[in-house]
Amino acid sequence: MNAYPLDARGRIDGASVDLLPKTGPDGVEWQNPWPRALVAEVKAERRLPSLDPMHPRAGHSYVRHFFQRFADRFPGESETGLNFFFSDELNFNLQGNIWNDIFRDEFMRRKGYDILPQIDALFVDLGDSSVKVRMDYNDVRVALSEENFFIPVYEWHQRRGLLFGCDHGGRGRDVGEFGDYFRTQRWNQAPGCDQPMLQKDIIKNKVASSISHLYERQRVWLEGFHSSEWSTNSAQLTDAIFANFAMGQNLLSLHGLYYTTMGGWWEWAAPCNHFHEPYWDEMDGLLECTERLSYILSQGYHVADVAILYPVEPVVAGYGNEAVEAAFAAGEAIYRDGIDFDYMDYESLGRAEVRDGRLHVAGESWFPPCGRSATRRSKNCATSSATAAWSSISARCRRPLKRRGAAAGR
Repeated sequence: MNAYPLDARGRIDGASVDLLPKTGPDGVEWQNPWPRALVAEVKAERRLPSLDPMHPRAGHSYVRHFFQRFADRFPGESETGLNFFFSDELNFNLQGNIWNDIFRDEFMRRKGYDILPQIDALFVDLGDSSVKVRMDYNDVRVALSEENFFIPVYEWHQRRGLLFGCDHGGRGRDVGEFGDYFRTQRWNQAPGCDQPMLQKDIIKNKVASSISHLYERQRVWLEGFHSSEWSTNSAQLTDAIFANFAMGQNLLSLHGLYYTTMGGWWEWAAPCNHFHEPYWDEMDGLLECTERLSYILSQGYHVADVAILYPVEPVVAGYGNEAVEAAFAAGEAIYRDGIDFDYMDYESLGRAEVRDGRLHVAGESWFPPCGRSATRRSKNCATSSATAAWSSISARCRRPLKRRGAAAGR
């Protein structure tokens, strides 16, 4: 608990006073010497029920209590039958900044300084140091979540040749979900999203497919098309499949298969696109076509015209949602003009190589931007999100398909 003097415009103006030593059984006893002051109290509260993804046993416990039970019950059969699991709307029941008993020591080990004296910066603008503290905190939070939850789950599936697909809450539109949506969701064999009501949401599709492209996951999972109602006909279904596949998807699971509707008294996010529909007898041809599309679109490397930075860092730094809105608006605008694109995370940018005047990473390449800084992190980054991209428009669709070595999920 700290007190900060404020200037006439409400900004912190001077050193803080630690109020913890002035705290007694009846509260805080302190005489404010300033005309205006801000008191910041930061505390951790246990949330029940919840799952802490940073806990060292989080992912292993999840595997043991859920996935491993299937493998134990059907030893050696999971790879030959339904060779996948699907995570729908993962929710740890934890919002905002999260904390646990190991975080302080892990932060010190990874960043070289103690976060507690500066923890107010996660909630209050303390000046130039605030951005660094917020970025460092989020980096450690995401790293611990990856190491202790997402990676163990991914590796359990990978060792068994299984697909792990997902449709998680923000579907990529909430860039800060799980701390960093891009970083955490790369630990799926098939990053994905849903498209309810026959939607063709380019942003959701491109975030999922970009994760797959940049981390060579091969599959992009489309969950379609809940809540489109019983009137959905085969023409509408075909149009939605083709459009979403053109936007980057390459694996389809239809949302509902109702074993029964309890005599018409029960349904969930109708329709069921299976034997309840009058077009069911004709579905073989459409499903076989979708299988062929799924295979061919899971081979080779994506050839994109533009790469747009996925703006997690401006949000983490506390600059608001302006950069996110600009990045998504840019994607929607250029796609309407027939320009294909990927979203790129900062780690992919960091490992990219420049060869022959082009930026190369994960089998894709783009011409570098002219006279613009693609990595700047400032309040003005939102205005440059649409332009800080790599363009290879003149070269699109020119490269032949190259077969990837992995063959998971074919």
